[in-house]
Amino acid sequence: MLTRTSLVVAAIWTTAFVPSCGLLVPSSPPLRSPPSFGSSRCSSRVALCAQADFGFAADAPLQRPQLSNSSRAMLTTLREQLSSARKELRQQHEDGSIQAYVPGLLATASLAKLANHLGATTGFSPFLWASVVGMAAGNFISVVSPSSKRHLSVGVGFVKSRLLRAGIVLYGAKLTLQQLTLTGAAGVLADLATTSSTILLGWGIGTQILGLSAPLTVLISSGAAICGCSAVAATQSVVEGEAHEVTAAIGSVVMCSTALMFLYPVLWRLVPSLASNPRLMGIFTGATVHEVAGVVAVGNACSADVAATALVTKLVRVCLLAPFLLMLSAGRDALRIRARSGGGKLALPWFALGLLSVATINSFVTLPPVMLKGAGTLSATLVAMSMAATGLDADIRKIMKLGPRPMILALSLLTHLIFAGGLITRLALHHFP
Repeated sequence: MLTRTSLVVAAIWTTAFVPSCGLLVPSSPPLRSPPSFGSSRCSSRVALCAQADFGFAADAPLQRPQLSNSSRAMLTTLREQLSSARKELRQQHEDGSIQAYVPGLLATASLAKLANHLGATTGFSPFLWASVVGMAAGNFISVVSPSSKRHLSVGVGFVKSRLLRAGIVLYGAKLTLQQLTLTGAAGVLADLATTSSTILLGWGIGTQILGLSAPLTVLISSGAAICGCSAVAATQSVVEGEAHEVTAAIGSVVMCSTALMFLYPVLWRLVPSLASNPRLMGIFTGATVHEVAGVVAVGNACSADVAATALVTKLVRVCLLAPFLLMLSAGRDALRIRARSGGGKLALPWFALGLLSVATINSFVTLPPVMLKGAGTLSATLVAMSMAATGLDADIRKIMKLGPRPMILALSLLTHLIFAGGLITRLALHHFP
């Protein structure tokens, strides 16, 4: 049976989809009254409802109806939703064009340039400054102009994924396999033992005691165990940590690395066993200080012999980055680490193989110094851009929700590196003097 409600809904539906929303339905052929459904009373009620609501008889030609305010409001809402859908489709189409990448690329490149300047001025890692200025800029844009941040999203995502991996591959230009032989068996064993024990200890403390997420725990542990911010950036490509987790990891790792830069020269002067044995101090420094720049700073503050041994030992430790990434990728499902790839398949980090390939080529092929320097500079620039992109996506409120737990984990690993790293170095030199 047709009712008053069905007639009103039919009128609104027709109005919403007739061009110009004017609802002029042709009068020919005329709209006839509905079938009687076996009752003359039904036909009479339909005719009365039609005449009462729209001012025409049920068997008369349909004219333009007079819609109520609520019906007009509904039509307005429908038109706004259609307009919003068209804008979204247009934005998705634009996201696939080259122009969509430009704003994010320019923004991250500018922030990376500023970070390099601040790093050269202050002595702190440019990667730290890239994360800090990126986070400040990202949160400021989110408050002032959220739409502008959406325009940056395509380029920022490209920098965080593709350009980061390219920077890691080019990092191999700084490494050679011959570095493994220069430090001797003691240095290699010290690096292996210190790195593996730090990662295992970090996993236990972070996930079991502090309740941190698996990606954040691995990011902090890799930064402390291998090579600071560079390890955090490379590990991020495997564990797929969120932006605020990467920023928290970089901040805590850099603070601990900076503390060692001031502490180790003091230990060199106060501890007789270190002051009397430059090789012991060099291996100890290279096997425990987070950043390569920190190792150079500590070595230069001690002596030339300490600086040379420490740098070689540190570079051997950096060479462990690629095997670590491969093992991490293989055991990611068992560790329940977030990742985009699923289905139980091994997502092989091809950029880690690229890192090994570049290091191998650099070991057996004499490359021009200009090419090696350019590759190293480009690698640092791309990684700094990726850290700036991570900062742009980081939400400072999420970082604050983490509380002091990331810093507690970083300090725990720092303590382990100082005491356990020192003991491991002494044992390695005792057996392989």
